[in-house]
Parts: sequence; structure tokens; C-alpha cells
Amino acid sequence: MSVVTDVPAYAAALAAVVGVGSLIVNASKNRDDRRAASHHLLEERFAAAVGNLGAENGSLQISGVVALQFLARTNDAEMPYRAALVLISNSKIHHHESVRTVMVAALQEVLPATLSMSHRRPLLNLAR
Repeated sequence: MSVVTDVPAYAAALAAVVGVGSLIVNASKNRDDRRAASHHLLEERFAAAVGNLGAENGSLQISGVVALQFLARTNDAEMPYRAALVLISNSKIHHHESVRTVMVAALQEVLPATLSMSHRRPLLNLAR
């Protein structure tokens, strides 16, 4: 066999290698895009939960607490800490008894995950 007759085979092999390489690059870019979109959605949900917690309506406040409790269960490493900080800071604000009951339940769930992170960040100082 001569090199001239093997050119189509080499070209096909080269095209296959280039095709596989572009698939790998596209898959990596798609994964990064999905991760960024997921993070953005998580941030939007966190902001909405905090906004609901600050609302005048007790039902919206409860939905904010429940949303923070749910967000603390996500695979985001910082979310339990952030949710705990918001819940702790709101525990000093006067809320209706039903809101406080749900908030205490949420804190009982969120705090253990947060305390396991305390080696990375100090929790609030509630001594005052």
C-alpha cells in the first residue's frame, strides 16, 4: 500500500479524533453552563426566600422559612450556613407565633449542618 492510497483512511481517522475532541469540549462547556445556571437559580431562590421572610404577611414569612430550610438541603456547600445566619438573625425579630414555630423547626434542622461547617467559619456570636 502506498501513502497516497492510505490518505482517505488517515483523513477519516483524523476527522474522528477531531470530532471526539470537539464533543469533549462541548460536553465540558455544557456542564459549566448548567452549573452556572443552577447556581444563579439557587441565588434567586435564596433572595426570594429572604424577601418573603421580611414580608408583612405571616403566610409569606412561613414560606420564606420553609424555602430557606429547603435551600439548606441543596448540594451547595455554603447554603446551610447562609440559611442559618438568616434564620438566626430573624429569630430576634418579633414574628407571629406560627412563624416562630416553623422557624424553630427549621433551625433545628439547619443548625447541625451549619455547626459541622464551623471549623471553616465562625457562627454568629449570640452572647449579647
